[in-house]
Amino acid sequence: MDYKSLTAQALVENRPDLVAAFKAEGAAAVEKVDVDAVRAEAAKAERERIAAIDALAMPGAEDVIAKAKAEGTDANATAVLVLKAVQAAGAAKGVQHLNGIKAAEEKMDPPKTIKAQGEDGKVDEVEAMIELAQKTGVVR
Repeated sequence: MDYKSLTAQALVENRPDLVAAFKAEGAAAVEKVDVDAVRAEAAKAERERIAAIDALAMPGAEDVIAKAKAEGTDANATAVLVLKAVQAAGAAKGVQHLNGIKAAEEKMDPPKTIKAQGEDGKVDEVEAMIELAQKTGVVR
């Protein structure tokens, strides 16, 4: 027999017993996968990932949390993104507060200095402030 010209088809036609033995031996060598167990493990891992991301939720990071869940981002990477989002939100809020303070200051009347003449004939601002505070009930 010329083994170099042997084909799979010829082997199937002439030695079906040998082909069956090869198939059985190959099938036995293949590891059987429990598909249900793999699915259960994947579902558990996904629930744990979502729970870990939910634990990172805080005001100012809602969009980051939603995106991380949808895109499959892990909790560690999400934590970094949440921190950056919260820092950015805090910085924006701080700027907003400062701008509000500046706007309020621009609308305020400048403080008035009350001057009173002391016994020595000199202007005594401190005494005048104390006197005003007592008159208005701020100080007794």
